[in-house]
Amino acid sequence: MRRVITIPAAAMVLASCSDGPMAPERATSLVAPIQASLSIGETTSASAALDFSTDFARITADVIPNFKDADAGVQLKGYLPEINAALAAGDKAEAARVLALADAVVTPEAVNDGDRGYIDMIFRDLRTALQQ
Repeated sequence: MRRVITIPAAAMVLASCSDGPMAPERATSLVAPIQASLSIGETTSASAALDFSTDFARITADVIPNFKDADAGVQLKGYLPEINAALAAGDKAEAARVLALADAVVTPEAVNDGDRGYIDMIFRDLRTALQQ
């Protein structure tokens, strides 16, 4: 008896999933298309590629107040403008030097794990940009 019910049910499911007029439209890709922001032959200025001021502002406003160690927060708050100034001047070596100092402040003892993960992500992106 189960087989009698199962076969018509399977036939209905197969018919509804086919390319018939009532079937939903098939997605060609699960990933949304991405437009490239930089095409071949196009150049950007070094200062635009190294602009982390928005990220640093978010760290200063939203992340540093949550630090477990207030002194570490004050230190990092001082390093971020120095990094920004070095980036604006195009001094990658100075930015890398101050970034290393800032990175040493962001320890598990001083910063919550989620906030440390966010800061590490920004610092990793900055290191990558400085190497280019």
